[in-house]
This record gives sequence, structure tokens and C-alpha cells, in this order.
Amino acid sequence: MTRDFRAYWSAEVTSVFGSMFTLTAIGIVAVETFDATPGQIGLITAAATVPVILFGLASGALADRARRPRRLLVACDAAGGLAALAVAVGLWSGRATLWWLVALSFVLGTVATVVSPVYFTHLSSVLGAGTATGEDRTTALVRGRARLQSGQYGARIGGRAAAGPVIALLGAASGFLVDAVSYLVSLVLLLL
Repeated sequence: MTRDFRAYWSAEVTSVFGSMFTLTAIGIVAVETFDATPGQIGLITAAATVPVILFGLASGALADRARRPRRLLVACDAAGGLAALAVAVGLWSGRATLWWLVALSFVLGTVATVVSPVYFTHLSSVLGAGTATGEDRTTALVRGRARLQSGQYGARIGGRAAAGPVIALLGAASGFLVDAVSYLVSLVLLLL
């Protein structure tokens, strides 16, 4: 695969890895810091799901029509990173509330809804007309999609395994900080 694909793959894998930290930390913070009720936990979960319902169909059309999909991915990384960083800072300063978690879930749900189809539709332009191995375009696309998806699955497993110990050692706010840093790393890799 090309250098561009490796950077693209690394950006997605890094972002997914970091997102597992927020996924773990959000429940811990809701229960331990804000004494959230089951209904409030449901509200946080719903806030992450609502963007799929509201923007799911539009995100597919946006992915197909985006003239500069890389810029869209960079903007989504910036939005997700800033949202996660804001919650980390809010927790450290004592200003965050349960509603911050609801807002974070909505922002990250929106980012995921937009990013998911863009990563796969933009893949063909990242792979380019030719490939390093000389394989035809269809084969390169199939291999690229498989590598991208296997990287995502691996990042989910690794992120979930690492999130618990890190959060236990450094506190729940650190989970949001790890996610913010992963968005920043992803953003830089996409700019490459």
C-alpha cells in the first residue's frame, strides 16, 4: 500500500483507539462523579444515537458529494478532539456537569455518523490510480477496505483493553484527554 494509505489507515486506527477511552470514561464519570440515574445514563446513550437517526442518510449523500473529503475528515477530527478536551478540562476544573456528557455524546455521535461513510468513499482516491504492487484498482480497493476495517476492529479491542487500567490509574478525565490527543494525531496524519 502507498504512503498515503498508511497515513490514512493510521489516522483512523488512532482515532478509533482513542474513542474507546471516551466510551469507557463517560459511563464512569456519569455514575461516579455525577451519580447518574439509569434514566440519565439512557439520555447520554441516546444522545450518541440520535445523530445516526437525524443525519445518517444525509451523511451518506455528503460522503458521495464531498469535493474535499479529507478536509471534512480533518474538521470532524478537530470537532471531536475539542469536545473531548473540553470535557477533560471541565472535569479537572470542577465545572463539568452531566449535561456536558450528553453534549459530548451528541457531538461524537455526529462526528462518527459523518466520518464513517467518508472514510470508505474517500478510500479510492487515497489509493490512487496505481498501487505499489501493481494490482488492479478493484483488488486494491477490496484490500484497502479490508485493512481499514481490520485496523478499526483491532483498535477497538486494544482501546477497550487499555482504557480501564489507564482510567483507574490516572482518573476518568484522562480518558477524555487520551481521546482528544488521538483526534489530534489523526488530524495530523490526515494532513500528511
